[in-house]
Amino acid sequence: MFELRPAPVLGILFGLFMLLLTYWMYKKKRLPLGVSLIWFILWLGFIAGILLFDQMEYISGTLLRIPVFDFFLYMSILVLFMIAFLEYNEIKANQKKIDKIVEGIALHDAEGLQGEKK
Repeated sequence: MFELRPAPVLGILFGLFMLLLTYWMYKKKRLPLGVSLIWFILWLGFIAGILLFDQMEYISGTLLRIPVFDFFLYMSILVLFMIAFLEYNEIKANQKKIDKIVEGIALHDAEGLQGEKK
């Protein structure tokens, strides 16, 4: 029925570790609730994909007409691109905030220098 092989066990342990890490980061207020939920769903889907690999072979063979490993590979690449896109947007937003702060400091310093000259 369910055969225990080393690779799925390692994958499940990795998924559980990442779930625990996500929970820990949420509790430390390093991840907001929405982002934490997305990561919880992602890691639970990862674990479910490993546990239900045999059933997914049947589904992917009949509906998608591609091997399960290829499906996981394609989904992984899509998730990586999504993460890269979101990180890029976050970096740009932080860069704009830093630019505003630097501009404010520069204006404050410039006003201070003009006040000393008078």
